[in-house]
Amino acid sequence: MKNPALRQSLLLAGAALLTLAGAASAADCDHKATRSGEADAAGVKRIVIVAEAGDLEVQGKPGAAKVTASGTACASSREQLDLIQLETRRSGDTVTVTAKIDRESKVFGGWNDQASLDLEIAVPDGVELEIEDGSGDTVLRQLGKVRLEDGSGDLKVRQVAGLRLVDGSGDVEIEDSGDLEIEDGSGDLHVRGSRGNVMISEDGSGDIDLQGVAGWVRVRDDGSGSIYVADVRGDFTVDQDGSGEIEHQNVGGKVSLPAED
Repeated sequence: MKNPALRQSLLLAGAALLTLAGAASAADCDHKATRSGEADAAGVKRIVIVAEAGDLEVQGKPGAAKVTASGTACASSREQLDLIQLETRRSGDTVTVTAKIDRESKVFGGWNDQASLDLEIAVPDGVELEIEDGSGDTVLRQLGKVRLEDGSGDLKVRQVAGLRLVDGSGDVEIEDSGDLEIEDGSGDLHVRGSRGNVMISEDGSGDIDLQGVAGWVRVRDDGSGSIYVADVRGDFTVDQDGSGEIEHQNVGGKVSLPAED
């Protein structure tokens, strides 16, 4: 494995947070409140987003003058709700948006405590982003280059300049984007249109379906699940494959696959 320690920590964190999120979704949220923040985006070169449990949507906006964040906090009690906050701040050329859930407080601790913060964030398109997400579904649209560490939940990506992804679990769908570098724990991976190269350094389980790649495709280490590749202009390479069929069509370059046992 390329980075087993990181991958294991993401899977464990994702599972733990998913349990909390599942408890919240199993019943109506007892207490809700809106959270919001903004920061001046003039001259910003980097945006950092730290999200906890809850859904996350990040949308690029051409010519946006501000980074804006808004969402809904959900908790089991009023005391817990007060400990779910949203912080948006700027330091130099970096804007940081942080969802804060003070789980160390004594007001948390019940097995079915609800604690989440769904977020919608608008940013200037073209600015580089670093995102750390705990659990919940994530949607990214019309963004610059993105680095994302995601614990659990489905991920949908549309029109990003490039993506470096470390994903714990959940299905991943990517459309009309740039270079892709992916390390995936479990869940299906679908790519429809990449303007660059696709590198899958590690895939634990789940099917891989890649179509319409302008550059090359390389799968370094695949655990289980089928691989289907179509309409690739460059080379298609699979270094290691555990189980599952490998199919390809319309590959413009060289095809290199592991020798069958």
